Amino acid sequence: MGRLLSSLFAVLEKKAPAPGSETKRAPEGGEKGTLSVDPGTDLAKQLALIGLTEEDLAVAKRLRPIVLRHLDAIVDRFYATILQEPALRHIIHTHSTVDRLKQTMRRHIEELFAGNINDAFVAKRVRIAQAHVKIGLPTKWYIASYQILFDALLAVLDQELDDRDTFVRAAHVTSKLLNVEQQLVLNAYEEENARLRAEQEEAKRAVERKVDETVEVLAGIAEETSASIEALTTQVARMVELARQGAERAEAAERHSQSGKQKMEHHRDTLKSVQEKMATIVHLSEEMNNISTQIGEIVHLIESVADQTNLLALNAAIEAARAGEHGR
Repeated sequence: MGRLLSSLFAVLEKKAPAPGSETKRAPEGGEKGTLSVDPGTDLAKQLALIGLTEEDLAVAKRLRPIVLRHLDAIVDRFYATILQEPALRHIIHTHSTVDRLKQTMRRHIEELFAGNINDAFVAKRVRIAQAHVKIGLPTKWYIASYQILFDALLAVLDQELDDRDTFVRAAHVTSKLLNVEQQLVLNAYEEENARLRAEQEEAKRAVERKVDETVEVLAGIAEETSASIEALTTQVARMVELARQGAERAEAAERHSQSGKQKMEHHRDTLKSVQEKMATIVHLSEEMNNISTQIGEIVHLIESVADQTNLLALNAAIEAARAGEHGR
């Protein structure tokens, strides 16, 4: 590794091209990379596992001018490939625009080759992962996008670096940088998904608690309803009995009504008969009044005749008295 690094620096800083056969190489310079990660953390262990060092970051920093010269081509190639997938095209058009994402990708690549991995670098990758989780980007597409970006970067490095050792070293560093990106993003993906699952589980438990409370309330309501139903059943039975008694009384009332109706009809007939007889009596009374009037007239006549007869008798008696014995 030390010999390869020395060779790379020799190529990048000291080796002069032969006349007429200039070899493309990375810009010269003495920049150093910065790897600021708390020792003992999982990230420090991950970086140690893939062998990423500050020397690697220094190489990345030397490659940065090359990458920046071809930045637009790299970004255009990346999104030309990405947009071929309908699912990714739908996510992009739903949540952002291609132009806006291209600007973000340019800054992202610039930071990737800045030669610094620190808390700010890690925090930004975490935010990126969280944003992609929120828009529903599956991890499979995120992983695939790294390969697309790696291929685009390799194409530029292959175009710019003629020296085989330099190209291999640059490819290894680029691969490590993208691997770190993937680790950070996928870890953030897992943490964000775990957080969302925890929220879902808590929401599920809250729903279960609410369901349990509702079940208890419903059970109490069911008991009250059962008691109410029993009371209602008793009341209904009582009402049925009362209805039966009412029906019987209604039938009796109907019978009495029919009997009363018949009696009323009989009374009406009787009254009619009485009225007819009263009419007859009135008629007879009128006739009797007429007869009485006639009898009165006859009596008056008789009385008149009697008075006259008495008068005649008296006169006869007087005359007889006058006549004496012979006259009698």
